[in-house]
Amino acid sequence: MTITEKRAKSIDFTDRIYRIPAVIIGPKSEPVAIDFSNPGSVKGKILGVQESTIHFNFAEKFFASTATIKAYKSPSDLDMALSDGWVDLAMEDAVWAYQLLNSDAGKELEVKATAPWDPTLGAGVGAGLRKGDTDLRDKLNVALKAVRTNGTYERIAERYFTFDPYGE
Repeated sequence: MTITEKRAKSIDFTDRIYRIPAVIIGPKSEPVAIDFSNPGSVKGKILGVQESTIHFNFAEKFFASTATIKAYKSPSDLDMALSDGWVDLAMEDAVWAYQLLNSDAGKELEVKATAPWDPTLGAGVGAGLRKGDTDLRDKLNVALKAVRTNGTYERIAERYFTFDPYGE
């Protein structure tokens, strides 16, 4: 579960297990130079995101003043909207986006930008635990540290990720 301040008020989290970059994808034929410090770089565009997600919060923060933010119930619905031209761009996590880009449906799409880290994107993914269950949290954190220290985490990451899953 993505570790956010809001969620941390209700539950506790282990240390971060991984962090997935957020990307914005769009048609190869659509020239757009996304500048996260300049909302005008997406002026007039329709940016699709999955509703009630960190990506929705990020898109609202950075681009709501110049782009139309359109929310979809699921990543599949979002990808269909992008493929069918209902949105100009889509923001989602890199793992999901690369699955689309490596499929027949995504052959005319590309990554337009990788989002910079921002508090709206959370601190990465950790295991959610009952509030106050420090004994279990501490045991899990010891185990996470052990798999990082002994190289197990790196071996698994190399096999399954095309990015640094523990990157800052």
